[in-house]
Amino acid sequence: MIKAKPLWLFMGLWQQGKIGTKPIDDDRWGPREEYKIARDPKDAAIPKVVHPQDTPWQLTPHGRVRVLADADTPLRVKALDGYLQEIPGGSRSGRRWQMGDELVYVVEGEGYDLHWDVEVEIDDQYYARFAKVPTRWEWKAGDLIWVPQNTVSQHFNSDPSRPATLLAATSRIYKQLGYSRVEELENAPEYDAAHGHAPVAAGD
Repeated sequence: MIKAKPLWLFMGLWQQGKIGTKPIDDDRWGPREEYKIARDPKDAAIPKVVHPQDTPWQLTPHGRVRVLADADTPLRVKALDGYLQEIPGGSRSGRRWQMGDELVYVVEGEGYDLHWDVEVEIDDQYYARFAKVPTRWEWKAGDLIWVPQNTVSQHFNSDPSRPATLLAATSRIYKQLGYSRVEELENAPEYDAAHGHAPVAAGD
């Protein structure tokens, strides 16, 4: 997966620079022109900031989340999808399998992740093979978690006395390429409780 800055440069989006940037060989270039193709003029009407009241908290199979940026949120962010997640004390998120990698900043709390690597088997169709044993990654406030591409992952709050808050983001290009599906392999316990589902033991 190409990260945002190299991707912009590969696509010729050279205007992604700092104020004061100009050609070194100034004599080669004509007078300045407004960079009209850099942004759709309609973007000026789209907000740059999302406020707490703009998007609601939702109880999803992955847990309690609040969407901050996606294709359906009126925000001038088009390269990333992002959300806040709150995991109650001693609880866990859902266990999910997704193609896109994800960066997760730990806003508050402490806990750990379980990550299951995924291998491909190609026969009459594509098959996935999950690692039998996950890797474990400890985290605390201020840490940055990386969930690699094509990985099954789950977050665990190890502090029973307070919630953990996570800020997650992934590149939207996966969806634009058609890899948009996220498979929930295990629901967060709060979601099962709210919907009358039988709880599933962690890691089963």
